[in-house]
Amino acid sequence: MHASLKIVWSILFSLSFLYIKGADTLFVDHSSGDYNLTSNYLSIFRDSSRTFEIEDLIREDKAHWFRPPESTNPHAFDPQANYWVRFTVKGKVLTQKGWILEAADPRINEIAVFYKKTSGKMAKEKAGMLYTFDQKPYQHKNFVFELPNDQEQFTFYVQIKSSTQSALLFRIRSFEFFTFYALYEYYLLGLFYGILAIMSLYNLLLYFTFKESLYLYYTLYVASCILITFAEDGLGFHFIWGKIPELNYFVFNISPLLFLVSFAVYSISFLELRQRLPFIYKGILFFTGLTCLYFIIKILRGHYGWNVTAYILPFTLIYIGGLVRWRQNFRPAGYFVIAYTFTIAAVYITALRINKFLEWDNIFTIYILNFSLVVEVLLLSLAQADRFRQIKLDKERVQEEAIGKLQELNLIKDRINREIEARVDLQTKELREKKEIIELQNHDLSKANEQLKRQAEEISRMNQLLSQQKEALEVN
Repeated sequence: MHASLKIVWSILFSLSFLYIKGADTLFVDHSSGDYNLTSNYLSIFRDSSRTFEIEDLIREDKAHWFRPPESTNPHAFDPQANYWVRFTVKGKVLTQKGWILEAADPRINEIAVFYKKTSGKMAKEKAGMLYTFDQKPYQHKNFVFELPNDQEQFTFYVQIKSSTQSALLFRIRSFEFFTFYALYEYYLLGLFYGILAIMSLYNLLLYFTFKESLYLYYTLYVASCILITFAEDGLGFHFIWGKIPELNYFVFNISPLLFLVSFAVYSISFLELRQRLPFIYKGILFFTGLTCLYFIIKILRGHYGWNVTAYILPFTLIYIGGLVRWRQNFRPAGYFVIAYTFTIAAVYITALRINKFLEWDNIFTIYILNFSLVVEVLLLSLAQADRFRQIKLDKERVQEEAIGKLQELNLIKDRINREIEARVDLQTKELREKKEIIELQNHDLSKANEQLKRQAEEISRMNQLLSQQKEALEVN
């Protein structure tokens, strides 16, 4: 019975060992200077206890602990565990020119590379965000380690300690290709950040010039884009806070909140959602607050970094608001929707990739958010210009309407003045005619008075004559 059990266990162990040994060996030669360590070359061991050292894992009886990745896009998903990655590289060209191993995710707390030297001892090189930038073996945004050139075959063990969800992306590159690619990559990233910096500064100047709050919201949004991509691609650690590695965690935690809040505020202001679509406005506030609360709880629980999946609800609602405003004939919303389409597509693709629904892992998916943000920022600038133009046209239309009303009022005033003048002239004429009549009547009265006066004088003379005759008769 015991012998049978031993045979069964031996068979199972052998099968599992064969299964685990199924990882391919990466062969390098002169045909290429760039080799991607895809999942078929990797074996992974998840150390949940965080207690195992390299001496424990290189033993032959522990080889079955390493298993093939569960997907073609392997990640270190558990921040409470250490991940060990094993792979083998072989080729005569390793001894003929310089080669490097590059870990493409710059957000790893600690990364250690182990390999066996010709003396039989294990060599170790380490780096990570817990150390200052100048402690890296190579001054590059990613983690780069020089491969030894004294053997044609090496089996590497890479230990990953990270408080964020880190991608297990590794490449073997020649010095020549690495130099070319690094210069090209930094050049493109320089263009990316240059465009964002120029647009941010330009809109800040517009804010100081016009005192329009929308320009300030746009400036803060672009600044948050710069900050979150600084954290994601490692350039912030390279060029700004390389001497203060503790800032990596602060930026990782605060940049997702600033990115979400600044874009929500900008979108609400640009689309005038509070006045035009109060229901969507309240929904955006609710889901934005809920997402911020999720990030805060996540930070308090010791889980660092941003989860792009959490952006889907508020970002989708903002997108719906833009579509509705566009249907309401708000022309700048068209530019907004087109620009935002790139960003929300990047958010969805990144979320699908992180959650293993998409097995894409290339430079497009890695930098898709950068690409989309550049396009979005440029199109949003056009949207703001169109919005400013429409506001200007609206003001001109209002001014023209006001001028038309003023002209109409002036016409009414002139008509009323003419009517008043006509009435005054008529009344003046009537008064003049009455005056003439009165003067004529006064003249007639004066003549009548003079005639009466003469008649009175005649009567007076006649009375005197009669009096004299009466006296004469009395004397006789």
